[in-house]
Amino acid sequence: MLRRAARRAAGVVLFLLAPALWAQAPEAGTGSCWTPLQARVPTPPVVSVRPGGQRDVFLRTARNGLVHRVLDARRGTLQAPEPLGGAFLSEAAAVSWPDGRIDVFARHASNTLWHRQFEPGSARWLPWKGLGGLLTSGPAVTSSASGRMDVFVRGAGNALWHLQYEPGGGQWLPWKPLGGLLTSEPAAVSWGEGRIDVFGRGIENGLWQLTFDADHGGWGRWQAREGVLTAGPTVSSWGPGRLDVFTPGADNTLWHLPFEERLGGWQPWRALGGAGEARPVAVSPAPGRIELWARGADARLRRCELEAPLPVPPENSRPWEEISPVPR
Repeated sequence: MLRRAARRAAGVVLFLLAPALWAQAPEAGTGSCWTPLQARVPTPPVVSVRPGGQRDVFLRTARNGLVHRVLDARRGTLQAPEPLGGAFLSEAAAVSWPDGRIDVFARHASNTLWHRQFEPGSARWLPWKGLGGLLTSGPAVTSSASGRMDVFVRGAGNALWHLQYEPGGGQWLPWKPLGGLLTSEPAAVSWGEGRIDVFGRGIENGLWQLTFDADHGGWGRWQAREGVLTAGPTVSSWGPGRLDVFTPGADNTLWHLPFEERLGGWQPWRALGGAGEARPVAVSPAPGRIELWARGADARLRRCELEAPLPVPPENSRPWEEISPVPR
């Protein structure tokens, strides 16, 4: 079980964390909150959401190449896989732009960072390009301003390394070390222009956070958060002042740590039910909404949609649902 320190946020009532809101129906005979799925995937999914709502799913294959699949929201199915090639040692990281552009990053077999871009104008993928570095984990990517991308990896000495793309010059800046001592891949998110939050599992399996705030001098110092992690964290944000961190626990339970600036900051850890063997991926398609994607212990793809405006009745939580492949 994920352990928690004794410190709690006193006197705070947060409806979106009520157990009834997040409860899921158990799978018959297992005690798990996950529902059996039809679609099997070889590796954990990576998901990005385009402005129009399209979900782009990226999967590393059994031969370590990358494939792209689109979720058909109307039918609730995954379209046929589009091979993207490559030879990778990690799951990918992806970010989408307002014009429909997608940028995908992964740790190549050479332990360097590789990048591939989808151009919406020509509706085609550009060739893979190497961006250097010396990676010891998969990457994380976020965007804190129009046209800007920030990629984070665990590098030499298990420190965090940062690679930034500046839209003004249209070029990548040199790699920069950001310190820390990570025992997992990083997770990164931006809740608005000039703000980035990076999380990772650190020494003694604790949760650590590093924040960039353009209004307060840039990068701050590493901060320890409550909890002892059994895997790397994932994070999403559905608006300014909001962070949602997720991690699986040793008891096969998914744990959630929310940050709400309006309520004074970090709230207590809460259990959300079964999580499968792999950590989920969290994305936010709209304010007050979170989607969790994961590969279950049975290798099947799963998705959960959570609605979390304040206040919200329990019946507004959507159950775990099946994602079926397109029949061939």
